[in-house]
Amino acid sequence: MIKYKGNGDIEQLDRDVVGEICDKYNESGISDALRKAGYVPSLEIGDPEAAALELYLNVDKPTEFAGVAYIWICDGYEEYVFETKHAVMLFLKEFTPMIESVVRLYRLPSEN
Repeated sequence: MIKYKGNGDIEQLDRDVVGEICDKYNESGISDALRKAGYVPSLEIGDPEAAALELYLNVDKPTEFAGVAYIWICDGYEEYVFETKHAVMLFLKEFTPMIESVVRLYRLPSEN
């Protein structure tokens, strides 16, 4: 789990924040657990087969973080949490072009 601080700084957390939320709300589904914790699905871009970004934001319930995001690239993924909504906007500004580029390359016709 990576904490994105909003000025480009990141901090590796020695916690599984999403796992803790799933345990707290007795949910095996991440989306359901995040909703119960006060986060709502806010943005999903990309293609899950190539690269995708999924974002959940805190709306009206006190939560530890302003948001939670997942980035998938091929078979790997990273989890991010954000201190502020401003950090979320900077994260999107930084990572959205990368997701779009990977998806575009993935969809190019094969040169075989």
